[in-house]
This record gives sequence, structure tokens and C-alpha cells, in this order.
Amino acid sequence: MPNLKVAFQPVTSANRIPLLQNGTIDIECGSTTNSVERQKQVAFGRPTSSSTCRRSEEEFRRQVLLDLNGKTISSTSGTTSIPLLRAYEKAKHIDFKELQGKDHAESMQLLATDRAQAFIMDDILLAGQIANQQNPGDYMILSESLRTEPTA
Repeated sequence: MPNLKVAFQPVTSANRIPLLQNGTIDIECGSTTNSVERQKQVAFGRPTSSSTCRRSEEEFRRQVLLDLNGKTISSTSGTTSIPLLRAYEKAKHIDFKELQGKDHAESMQLLATDRAQAFIMDDILLAGQIANQQNPGDYMILSESLRTEPTA
């Protein structure tokens, strides 16, 4: 298709689906979880990968999400991590304080600047954010997960 014109449009986790729905963009290529709820809103291609929603934190002594009862957790607005975290909180009868960043970098910054004690996100995205930190060895991704999700 030599006459196909491609125009790149930056999107966020919070606005990608609305921009598809209103026709501002035709295709979104990113780390979007292919969930039943989202399938009701937009069409997905075949899943290209899967990742696990995990947490990153600076204190190695914490081993499970239950240890974060009463603590502040960051995540990114518009991601599946937020409803997963809320469901976990309700099921376990615990209480998290929640901070949402506009994008993954801002969510990681909430952790890096001690405004949050953990950052909940897909493990592959956490790994990328950790790698970009000044001291990546100060962080780790724990094995506990909220759910494995297909990305399409």
C-alpha cells in the first residue's frame, strides 16, 4: 500500500481505548491487556505476548501484597492493574492507599520518590521502568502475581 499514510499519535493507558472508539486513532500498538471487558469496547488482534501483573518495591523484606496493608501503592491510570488491585484488597479485607500516575514513568516516580511503597504493573513493564532508574539494584520484582494477562 504505497499510498498509505501513517501518522503517529501518542496515547496513554487512560485514553487509548476512548481514542479508538471515537476514531481519533485506527490502531493502538502497545501493552494493552486483551480482557473480556475491553473486548466489549474495541477489537483486538491476536495476543502477541503475556505478562504477569506484579509489584516493584525498594524494600526487599516485603514478600507478599498482604504486607502492604495500610501502605500506598502506585499504578498507572487506565490499566488493568487498578481493578485487579482493588479486587485483591476487597477479597483479603485489607486497605491500600492508591496513587495513579498518568503513565508508567510517573507511576514509577511515585515509588522512586517514596510517595508509594510499591508499584503494581505488568512484570515486563516494571522491568523496563526499573532498568531506567539511577540505581536499578534498589528494586526488585517479586514472584507473587495478581493475574497473567494476554497482551494484544
